[in-house]
Amino acid sequence: MPWEAQLFRAGAGCPSCEGRAPEGSNAEKILERHARDVMLSGAVDDPGPWSIYHETLGAHDEGLNTKRPEWKRPEDPIVWSCDGCEAVVRQSLDVAKPSVVRTESGRFRGINGLYWEDESRYSDQDEFEKALHETLDAGLKAPDSRLIDGKPYCPHCAERCGECGLLTFEHELQLPDGKYGKGDAICQDCMAKIPTCAYCGSQLGDDEEIDDEGYGPCCHEDSEEDDEEEGADDVEG
Repeated sequence: MPWEAQLFRAGAGCPSCEGRAPEGSNAEKILERHARDVMLSGAVDDPGPWSIYHETLGAHDEGLNTKRPEWKRPEDPIVWSCDGCEAVVRQSLDVAKPSVVRTESGRFRGINGLYWEDESRYSDQDEFEKALHETLDAGLKAPDSRLIDGKPYCPHCAERCGECGLLTFEHELQLPDGKYGKGDAICQDCMAKIPTCAYCGSQLGDDEEIDDEGYGPCCHEDSEEDDEEEGADDVEG
């Protein structure tokens, strides 16, 4: 495992001994090996892992404070965290380098080495997987595509407008009249661009138009009836 190699280089031990002296160890042989390693490497000021290990082997086993780290798997580091909730992207120390995983046919399958902490609580898995892909492409940092005012947000806190693609907070998106599907919610700016009927205020559909008086198809006949009634009143008057 990559994290084991890092601990080994830091002098914590190896996967076999996990930083503990084998039973019945010969202290003289340990010191001899330590001295030989220092002489051969020439790194007196910067000893190698074996030097650090043997130098502090006895002290560590006796529970004393030593300069070499304990043989313990470190916590996976945080790559970035959502500014709106507790969502966290972590990099797995079990993988040397995060990468894209694809099927034999070349289809995207996921990201190996990056994961959302407690990902089971997120419903929209596709969007969260896409955010991991963007994180990888961004060089293992919060991607610009997930930033609002310079702060990163997860797909649960911020979604994209179904019209212009702008990333905005989920509570600021609205569904136009007659739209109910996933991805139909749009931002306030796009909502303001939808033409509305001057008579009832209803939003017009994609294939509907407003007449010269500002009425939509929903109220066009009503507006004509009103005009006829006003004309009749004028004649009677």
